[in-house]
Amino acid sequence: MAVNSQSNFTFYQALCWLQRVSAKISLAPRLLFVVVFLLLSSQLVYAEANQPVPPDAGQILQQIERDLEVKPAPKLPELPSQPPAIEDTQAEMVLIKQFKFTGNHVLVESELQAALAKLTNRSISITELRTCTDLIAALYHEKGYLATATLPE
Repeated sequence: MAVNSQSNFTFYQALCWLQRVSAKISLAPRLLFVVVFLLLSSQLVYAEANQPVPPDAGQILQQIERDLEVKPAPKLPELPSQPPAIEDTQAEMVLIKQFKFTGNHVLVESELQAALAKLTNRSISITELRTCTDLIAALYHEKGYLATATLPE
């Protein structure tokens, strides 16, 4: 019997081979041969016993769950709150007759005018005028769009 590879050579096959070979050898060399065979076969058994066991499905699932554990998002730094603007009683007032919108492709002008109707045809401060841009941006946001409104220079 020829031995081609360790993976095909089991301990039982080695024992059968030993019995056939030792029957042909005299007693003294036979004992030496048996001792050598046992030493070599113990290495084979040790190598087979120490083969790494592949992980089963449960171990793989547990590893995946550990890797996917939801970790809380890091806390964002808080922005310093801006103090409310103090309205100057002697601030310059502007008479608003109407608002003119340019670049509005999503909302029609009548919808934008309706949002600022309370501020039309009256005198307002510069601070209130700046609030108009916030109202328009909020209207776009309500409709699901991201937009910015600016005052002309």
